[in-house]
Amino acid sequence: MFNFAAWLKYVPEAGWSYLYFHLNWVNFQGPVHVIRYEHLQRDLKGEMRKLMQFLKMPISEKTLQCIYQNSEGSFHRQHNTKVDPYQHIDRDVLETLDTIHASVESAIALKTMEI
Repeated sequence: MFNFAAWLKYVPEAGWSYLYFHLNWVNFQGPVHVIRYEHLQRDLKGEMRKLMQFLKMPISEKTLQCIYQNSEGSFHRQHNTKVDPYQHIDRDVLETLDTIHASVESAIALKTMEI
C-alpha cells in the first residue's frame, strides 16, 4: 500500500535536497560530464562513447555492443499504474518542484557551456 502521508511530507524536503546535491556538483571546479537518462535511452552507444572520451579511456565497438546488448539489466521495479504519486500534492509544492528543477537545469546548462 502506498503511504501518501509519508510521500506528501517527503516530496518538498527531497526537492530541496535535489537542488543542493546537483548545485554542489555543478559548482565543482574540475571538469564535469553530464549524462541525461533521456539521452542514454535515445543513443546509448553515443553517450557511452562521449563518457569514455571524457574519462580518456579507450572503448571498442565490441565493448559498446556488449553495453548495448546488456542495457536492460535484470532488475526492474514493478510499477503500480493505479497510483499517481503526484495527484495529492498541492499546486504550490508542484510549482516549487518545477522551479527547483528549472534552477538545476539552468545551472547545468551554464556549467556545460563553460567546459
